Amino acid sequence: MDPAAQKRRRQGRRLFWALVAAVVLLPLSLALYVTFGPNPPIHISKQTTYITAPLTEEGLPDYAAALLADMRKGVTPENNGAIPFLQAMWPANEENLGYSSSNAEVLCKELGMPVPAGAAFSEHLWSDRMNDEERLLFKRRMKSVSPAGPSTESYADEIGLIALQRSWTSHDIPFLSNWLRTHREGFDLLCNAAEKKMWYLPDPTMLRGGSETPEGGAGLRGLIELRNACINLRLAAMHDAGEGRLARAIRRALAIFRLSRLFRRESLPSDVHSVCAFEGSAYAAIRQLCSSGGLPLPELERLLAGLDGLPLSANPPPFDRDRLIFLDWAVEASRQGSWFEDDHRLIEALSSRTAVDWNLVLGSINELYDAAEVALALPTRPQRMSAIGLIEKETQARLLAINHLASSPTRFLTPQSRARVLSDRLLSIHGPLGCRHLLELHERSHIDYQLTRLAIALAILRAEHGDYPDVLTTLVPDVIPALPNDPFGAPFIYRKLDNGYLLYSTGPNQTDDGGSNAGGESDGYGTQTFEGVEIDAYFDESSDTLTPEEQAAYDLIELIPEGADDHAIRMPLPIEPWPWEKQPAKSE
Repeated sequence: MDPAAQKRRRQGRRLFWALVAAVVLLPLSLALYVTFGPNPPIHISKQTTYITAPLTEEGLPDYAAALLADMRKGVTPENNGAIPFLQAMWPANEENLGYSSSNAEVLCKELGMPVPAGAAFSEHLWSDRMNDEERLLFKRRMKSVSPAGPSTESYADEIGLIALQRSWTSHDIPFLSNWLRTHREGFDLLCNAAEKKMWYLPDPTMLRGGSETPEGGAGLRGLIELRNACINLRLAAMHDAGEGRLARAIRRALAIFRLSRLFRRESLPSDVHSVCAFEGSAYAAIRQLCSSGGLPLPELERLLAGLDGLPLSANPPPFDRDRLIFLDWAVEASRQGSWFEDDHRLIEALSSRTAVDWNLVLGSINELYDAAEVALALPTRPQRMSAIGLIEKETQARLLAINHLASSPTRFLTPQSRARVLSDRLLSIHGPLGCRHLLELHERSHIDYQLTRLAIALAILRAEHGDYPDVLTTLVPDVIPALPNDPFGAPFIYRKLDNGYLLYSTGPNQTDDGGSNAGGESDGYGTQTFEGVEIDAYFDESSDTLTPEEQAAYDLIELIPEGADDHAIRMPLPIEPWPWEKQPAKSE
């Protein structure tokens, strides 16, 4: 064969196999690149990162800096209630609550205050020593009882709880009275904190020069300390009321309300349940003061002005800060090339070992938060609940899609399809999924707030005329400018009783259940009540018979209409007996 022809044949074979290799290897290489290559770059935009500035040195959003800038607006050391609050409540166990020495230095420098040498409240109300004092007092009061057994011990443990719910004197609980006197400086600091205009208490992890947003630890944001402060203030207010120091009792009760409202401005949606509980504690203390009938008219008017000065917004707070924290987490996952430890191993493998278009993940996060904010801002409850139902339906669909990944292999082929898988997983377990609960808590707070305002207004009218009015409209316009509606648009229902009154909202079902509530946590109303009377009943299921007290409670429960969801107060409030009054003395 001609050498030239042989050469051409060899070249042809090489070309053929080269083409075969190209046809086979190039798509394979492309598939490998698309699967295991770098992630597409993140686009800085409202639709993806939500904020476009400030940026880190890597060109990614600095969410911590953005959050801090928003939180610092208008704050000075002079108007920041967090400074006297920390001076009063500086955590005793610094390491456990996040205030290590380095955290303390960074935080206090940011706030413009020296690091506290210690807390004004040097001893916790529920310390072991205080618990021992409770038991000792109980034994002394039960003079004819032999050393306390398990049943009497349980009664002794109630002393501090009862002192939060009724007025009391130094004679009633001497050791608690001494504790309050010892910590007078701390109470003054807390009242001073509550009377400030602003609240700025950032998570120390945001102040270290990095870009990490807070992880949501309650201790780092002062939530644990705020809970303890509210308990301390309520205890002191009830003691002041019992001792006749009414002006101081009102100042301390209002301090609980104001501290809760200040903290609410900076709280995350995950904190709302606690914040509502703190506000509820303030309302309970204020209503207890009104129930006693001993408050003079000027003090009642000061109470009403205190509540009117901080009205509750019509809608729940937006998700802005929660959204930024969530987006920061996703951006950090894209940068580190890892996700979170997930019991769904395929999800973890996708996020850490394959290319993902995180722009789609960020976009999905924003879309859901946008929908949540639109839903909560709608003008009527039926509209809000309908929109929330659509969000919950979408979330359920995402969860269903994750549970059937094996039947959809095409969802793993491209960075875009893998991003949708990760979005489904992420938003099915996080995101603004508590919209319904958040709305119900806000509605409960709105009802509590208005019930308390009306209770003060009715107490004012009683102080002026010696009795409660026959109808609520008597309050207008001399005491309050107009009668409020509940969050469902219905008026509050008022019934004058022989020695007081019953006042209630008809609740979400808008049915007049006579001020009764069947209980149940799904709608935020967890206490069984019959016509405003709370039923405190724990039935011994091991016994075939009911005690007289259990039978009386059971009979009341049977009278509550099925599905009742009214939220009521009934005046005068019952006075809880002390433990030594509950249990009759035993003979020697």
